Amino acid sequence: MTTSPENSTLSTGKYTIELTGGASVVYAFDTEGNKTWVCSASDPMVAMNIIEGLIMVEHKRFYYPDSKPQINVGTPKPPFLNKD
Repeated sequence: MTTSPENSTLSTGKYTIELTGGASVVYAFDTEGNKTWVCSASDPMVAMNIIEGLIMVEHKRFYYPDSKPQINVGTPKPPFLNKD
């Protein structure tokens, strides 16, 4: 990650963390340069962990494009998912 001291940001690739007085705000930039809010975190380390996870998911989708989330219908639901 690179740091920009003049505006308190951390950035890597298409992701940027803006460090404000309260929260660390994560933004993603698309190919046209449009800025999209991703999340806010109270700790910059948490924001960096979120970005790390997003990058890992993107790499998995790039290297394994046929991998899709699968839901096993045959397994019983945990009790907290049952609507009572």
